[in-house]
Amino acid sequence: MPSARVTSLALRGMEQHFGRDGIDVLQVAQHYGLPDDLWVSHEQTISLKQFVRLLEGLGDLALLPDRTWQAGLHYNIAELGETGKLICSCKTLGDALLALRDFFNLLQSDAYLSVQINEQHTTVGYKILNTEIWPRRRDAEFTLGLVQGIVQRFVAPQSYPCSVILEDYSDASRLLSQTLHFPCHAGGDTNQFRFPTALLNTKQPISLAPAEHPTQSLRQRLQQQLAQKHRTTPLTDRVRCCILRHLGNSDIDQAHIAQALGMSERTLRRKLAEEGHAFQEILDACRMQSAALNLEHSQLTQTEIALKTGFSEQSSFIRAFNKWFGETPTQYQRRIRSTMPSIHTTPSD
Repeated sequence: MPSARVTSLALRGMEQHFGRDGIDVLQVAQHYGLPDDLWVSHEQTISLKQFVRLLEGLGDLALLPDRTWQAGLHYNIAELGETGKLICSCKTLGDALLALRDFFNLLQSDAYLSVQINEQHTTVGYKILNTEIWPRRRDAEFTLGLVQGIVQRFVAPQSYPCSVILEDYSDASRLLSQTLHFPCHAGGDTNQFRFPTALLNTKQPISLAPAEHPTQSLRQRLQQQLAQKHRTTPLTDRVRCCILRHLGNSDIDQAHIAQALGMSERTLRRKLAEEGHAFQEILDACRMQSAALNLEHSQLTQTEIALKTGFSEQSSFIRAFNKWFGETPTQYQRRIRSTMPSIHTTPSD
């Protein structure tokens, strides 16, 4: 699986924030293999795996359980390059969140951020698609904290009801509920921040809004950058991310993925073949990687995992898993969980 990347701008302010707990952020970063010049040089991309490990390490050392969330909440969104400038120039909360959604992949690869709106609630969802990156709870807390920070550019803190869902199954949700003072739940398919849809039309206070709103020119430049990134990203990687994003939510076949990527099935087959891959090969790998992740870290039963990974019957899932890994899901789960501290009980078959 290719290396996922994230902008180094996400590190801005962490020295000061975690320094409140006496943590030497530079020393911790060195421990996880991050170069020293990240803190003083211009924007560059760094390994998402290293970034997530850094957040996990800082969170473990922090004195307060919500310190990583607070790092996102108080992050200066204007530091996020042109994407941050566009968000800050938006006149309404809804426009700001849609700007974050539209250009999130310029900030981070192998992940997605969604904005789902209904009459009562708006839900911002976030998830790392790279199944090799785990644990990743602190990254989710940082990102959702950043989303809440955008909301609070437009809406006064503590003046609106909100709730959080984390994909992590640890006690983190209970601890966050106690410190953040709003409901936090565990075990979601994605990490989510939910608030009333009525807030979307809230305008940015004049004191925070920039003197000018160059949203059109900024958006055009970002669209060009996004198009360039798509052109230079191997189609195999784009197909894999598209599959992992929709796995379990809908029937996935070559026609659906081709349509999502804006090309014909024939073009999809041809371009994948040029890269030495076939669609079914990528789909099978995504299913098995997702299944393995859920067997290792979730409390789902094997029947639920089978459905979540696109199998209509558990027996078909077991056969496919055995063929891929050389052992049954039960054997795999017991072997993996016997080698790591576990907070789970093994679900029945």
